[in-house]
Amino acid sequence: MKFQIVIHLMSVKPGKNKNWVTFEAYVGALDRNRKYTIDFCGTEMHHGLSLTDDEIEELKQRIGKDFGYPPFNIENMKKILGKGKSYTLIRGKSDN
Repeated sequence: MKFQIVIHLMSVKPGKNKNWVTFEAYVGALDRNRKYTIDFCGTEMHHGLSLTDDEIEELKQRIGKDFGYPPFNIENMKKILGKGKSYTLIRGKSDN
């Protein structure tokens, strides 16, 4: 059985240094009422999400493709993010 995990990035702000940023996100499949924090530097990601290693790698690659890599330009990232950006990850096996 397959199901989707939609990660909706809501905001971005500077992280602990110029190589890190912090996103705030909602992840409906995990807990639609909780706001998650995702710290990202391109090659590393710190988060409280219940995702597999493969899902984390996919998410890092997709965020890096959309937002670039360090050092980050926060103003440019905010423009790219706009009112939010969603990433859909597929978990599970096909029923075939």
